[in-house]
Amino acid sequence: MLSLRPLLESDHDQLYRWLQLAAWTAPAAAQPATAQHDTQPATASCDDWGSPFDLGLVARLASQDVGACWLRLLPEDVGLGYVDIFTPQLGMALEPEFRQRGYGRQMLSALLHQAACRGYAQVSLSVHPDNPALRFYQKAGFNTVTLRQYCHVMVTKLF
Repeated sequence: MLSLRPLLESDHDQLYRWLQLAAWTAPAAAQPATAQHDTQPATASCDDWGSPFDLGLVARLASQDVGACWLRLLPEDVGLGYVDIFTPQLGMALEPEFRQRGYGRQMLSALLHQAACRGYAQVSLSVHPDNPALRFYQKAGFNTVTLRQYCHVMVTKLF
């Protein structure tokens, strides 16, 4: 059975691994010839994790951490999912062998509930149009508000 625990400062190294898993890259054939992509994931979403504004959950099965989702307020124009200074950006990853089992939905639902309880009005993210996670986020209530660097910037309203 899946359990959730807070994402802690001590998860720092694992958070970078999850960030790498979350940084899905489109197959070369799906990228426009003129696209310039940074091959390193943007670490601003996890550097110095643990501020009072950081919010995250780790999914566990038995005693194994299998994924995480996290929210962070980032400075203006930092992160592809940037909307405004009041909207935290979402990062989310599951280890490949634990995908397609409903764990991501459980994590995301719990995190969005916590974000609403903290007073956040909305949450944003970015996702490439060829990433299968796009449909997952649409089903979870996220809507595209713009395109930025070939990615959907999506927002879900919390109240």
